[in-house]
Amino acid sequence: MLKRLVTIAVLILLAGYAASFLASQDGKTVIQWLGYRVEVQTSLLVTVMAAIIFLVVMMDRLLSFLAGLPGRLSGRIRNRRQEEGQQALALGLVAAAVGDQHEAAKNARRARRLTGGNTLTGLLDAQVATLKGDTEAASRFFGQLTDNRATAWLGHAGTMRLRAEAGDDEAALEAGRAAFATRRNEPGLARALFALEARHGNWREAITALEEAKRHRQSGANSKEAMRETDIALAVLHYQLARSLMERGETTGKDEGIILSSLENALKHHPGLTPAALEAADIHMQRGKKRKAVSLLEKAFLDTPHPDLAARLMDCWGGEDAASLARLMRLSDRGGNRLEAISACATIALKLMLWGEARRLAELVSTAERDAVLWSVLAEVGRNAPEDAAADDWPDPRYCLEEAARAPRSAAWTCRQCGATTAEWGPHCPSCEAFAALDWRMAKNTLPVAPADDTATPLPNQPD
Repeated sequence: MLKRLVTIAVLILLAGYAASFLASQDGKTVIQWLGYRVEVQTSLLVTVMAAIIFLVVMMDRLLSFLAGLPGRLSGRIRNRRQEEGQQALALGLVAAAVGDQHEAAKNARRARRLTGGNTLTGLLDAQVATLKGDTEAASRFFGQLTDNRATAWLGHAGTMRLRAEAGDDEAALEAGRAAFATRRNEPGLARALFALEARHGNWREAITALEEAKRHRQSGANSKEAMRETDIALAVLHYQLARSLMERGETTGKDEGIILSSLENALKHHPGLTPAALEAADIHMQRGKKRKAVSLLEKAFLDTPHPDLAARLMDCWGGEDAASLARLMRLSDRGGNRLEAISACATIALKLMLWGEARRLAELVSTAERDAVLWSVLAEVGRNAPEDAAADDWPDPRYCLEEAARAPRSAAWTCRQCGATTAEWGPHCPSCEAFAALDWRMAKNTLPVAPADDTATPLPNQPD
């Protein structure tokens, strides 16, 4: 407001100055035309001409405003309808996302009436049809999208999702591959296709899709945890590719090279993938490359201290003896003496009847963190105490077995998604079917444990 007042005041001053200047000027203008002679002061003539020009400009502005008024009014109405249509479309998409069929259908009708229909309103109609169970209507819409080159990948991707939800994996795969061929740089699409390919054992195709998803990952999705999940999945895919070749029976020299290359790729993405490390170590040992086999087994044990890796390392180092155990303990120390590694070393020491070493290893872990295996090791050590040893100097077998019953179960293949455990590794969780979700780690007790009772029946030597 103040700015406007200042502007008006400046204009008035300028106009006054111009009028004063013109009035102070001497001179007359004489016009002779058609027998008439007009004599007027020059300053007055200039003022009149300026006034006429100003009036003409203002009249032109007024006429232009009146001529364009209907268009502006209709445009404003049209823009308002578009805004209301976009709002209805947004509300409908949100309602469809949360599964509110009635609200989604109401906003879909309103959006179509206000906007006249477009790709987004068609998408909302397809989602409403899906909520109603009318997959054919949704399929028709996605089929229409495939006719347009710009939206073809959306049509194929939508068809893939519909067919996958209907259980028609063959049609879902066909649509997914068509969408992937059209738009490879969509990480969400690539991951969905990877899941379908992996479910059907198409390992090469799954590797291609997941590598594209990793290459074109979305912003914010590049955290360390997300990248590790992707690398583990790629490792499992490469291992499964090698397994599919090994399960053929007879393999050619070319196949053996592909198998070893696939295993090495698996270990490159996840050095602790136990089955891949064991298979690759066997191949290297058969080729006389003992040092190579030991190197990858050591890397695998440092990442995932599995008992099978410990046993294979002992074999490579010369068998089950004190010297090989000492090397394994040094390797465990390099890895930070993880609980699973100490448990594996203590079990081997117990098998070698190195009672003192087994006890020392078990007691490296605090009482609160020992698992059932370590408590069982201490119980066995206590049962084999020297006859002349003082009872207080050796673990009490009964007490150790009672603690073993209360302690967390020994390490097992545990699903990161659902927490289920299994004794054997597999590409899919046997409980929730999650792919590449099994880790070798401690499993926590989920059932309450009764307090110790001194009158209870003695527990068996080895807890489950």
